[in-house]
Amino acid sequence: MKLVRWIIGDIHGMLRPLQALLGAIARRDPAAHLIFLGDYVNRGPDSKRVIDLLLSLSGATFLRGNHDDIFELLLHADCYICHSSAPDSVSAFTWFMRHGLAETLIQGLRPVFETEDFFAAHGYWDVDEPDDSPGLAWRLERYPPLRYRLLWGRFSDAQIRRKKRWKRAGYFGHTPVFNYPGGSDFTPIRGRRSCCWTPPRPCRSRGC
Repeated sequence: MKLVRWIIGDIHGMLRPLQALLGAIARRDPAAHLIFLGDYVNRGPDSKRVIDLLLSLSGATFLRGNHDDIFELLLHADCYICHSSAPDSVSAFTWFMRHGLAETLIQGLRPVFETEDFFAAHGYWDVDEPDDSPGLAWRLERYPPLRYRLLWGRFSDAQIRRKKRWKRAGYFGHTPVFNYPGGSDFTPIRGRRSCCWTPPRPCRSRGC
């Protein structure tokens, strides 16, 4: 049986939609491999219970989002992004309070997931930036400025539609996309120079 990977975007403390989604996936694919694209906390009412549920899952892959990175900065005065645009600890606390500070702890989240045929990350990968030989993880390790765009960058509609320099399919959260009509450029496409896709998510605010 072919392995199916389920890619889930920004949860943002929304426990009930997450439970419903996981239940639906389990009924369809009991051996599902789940890949989460970050932003587990903030905005929704149940950040801690979301984290508790995610920690109970076995075999899942958890990537880092910009909200998770800010939370680590707040807790440990250090984070994945070392960039002039990244907030300091004081502004991070103010930002986190404004968006719903929760008693959760997230550490050690990887920035990207890669296989031979696709890659997944939270926010953005430049449509003109190669994605293989070497891969994203190698580039992020050696070129730290790429990290900021990976977590905080968003795709424009034109970038979503246009051809990419990538040789693999790319999957992302973070960018608000509200519908996927059949046959349109927003429909997930696999293969060489494929269109990026942002999975559906409960949060509809442009400030997420």
